[in-house]
Parts: sequence; structure tokens; C-alpha cells
Amino acid sequence: MLWHNLRQNDTGEQPLFGYNALYVSDRAGKQVSSLETPPIAADDAIGYIAINPAQLGEMTFATFGRDICLSRDGGQSWRPIAQDRKGG
Repeated sequence: MLWHNLRQNDTGEQPLFGYNALYVSDRAGKQVSSLETPPIAADDAIGYIAINPAQLGEMTFATFGRDICLSRDGGQSWRPIAQDRKGG
């Protein structure tokens, strides 16, 4: 699993991590839930997660296969912005 930053929401900070999907956890690690993402190929994985500290709820992820998706609502919906180095 790839660990990254903390997702900020109205209940505080939550660890955000991923591999073939994105997950959030409570700070104690007792509850883990997944965020729906666009389909990720079986031979691909999330390689990078970025969270915009200036814009609550805005985050992006990139896969090793060069797909990049953007969310502006805390991961509830995603928009592809690049696929295999092609703008979306």
C-alpha cells in the first residue's frame, strides 16, 4: 500500500492511502473505508496522491500507467484529466 497525506474534512484529518483503490482511515486505524475511483487496470496501481492544502476537498491521484484524476469534493467524484499522458 502507498501511504500519503492526510485528507482534511469537517471532522478533522484522516489518513488517505491507496494501491489499486483509495482508502481513508480514522486516526486510530479502526475504521477504513474506500473512496470510489474510476476503474484502474489490473496491471496498474495508484503511485501518487496529492492533496491541495489551500482548497479543502481538492485532491488528485496518478497511476503508474500515467492516468491522472482530479476530485474537488473530497473524493466523492473524480474527473480524468490525463490518460497515458494525454489531456482529458
